[in-house]
Amino acid sequence: SITRLDPPNDRLLSPAYVPLLVMVLFVVERSLDWLADRQRAVGWVLVAAFIVVALNVVAPWGAAIRLGADGIGFADPAWQQSDLIRVVAESSEQGPLYSNSADGIYYVLRSQPIRFGPTDIEGDFVEFRAVVRCTGPVLMAHFEAGHLRPFVLGPDQLGEGLSVELVEPAADGALYRITYTGPTMEQDAPCVP
Repeated sequence: SITRLDPPNDRLLSPAYVPLLVMVLFVVERSLDWLADRQRAVGWVLVAAFIVVALNVVAPWGAAIRLGADGIGFADPAWQQSDLIRVVAESSEQGPLYSNSADGIYYVLRSQPIRFGPTDIEGDFVEFRAVVRCTGPVLMAHFEAGHLRPFVLGPDQLGEGLSVELVEPAADGALYRITYTGPTMEQDAPCVP
């Protein structure tokens, strides 16, 4: 969807391209009429126009070839070779997995369920506490950089009632075990079997 934060790009500017092309062709046609008696100038104008069009046709191919070789987003080699994703894949730890980049882990490992960690949005953290209290320890794969959700709380922001234990550090983050330590708070929902 288009938002007011979208940067100007070909998708947003495409409605302007046809009128702009018509205006350019009109100016070129009038200029060629004026230069009609100067054959040498017409030749140079046509050569310059050909070069401009050729560059605009060839330049996107080079960018597409570079992106195809390097990958973008979660296909980028940095994600495919992530140390934390390797740690998650090789871990023998059991329990629900939360992350500040659940989509990155899913894209590389193709395993479910992976959930986004708790946020500071009202009620979300209370729900997370209830999951940890009722289901037992959960795991949190916390990335230090990359395609992150900045609103997801990190292990050092979880607050009272939850114990955070480092399971295994990685070059780009760490895997943590989150355990409920109490006390039960009045806003905690009862556990449903």
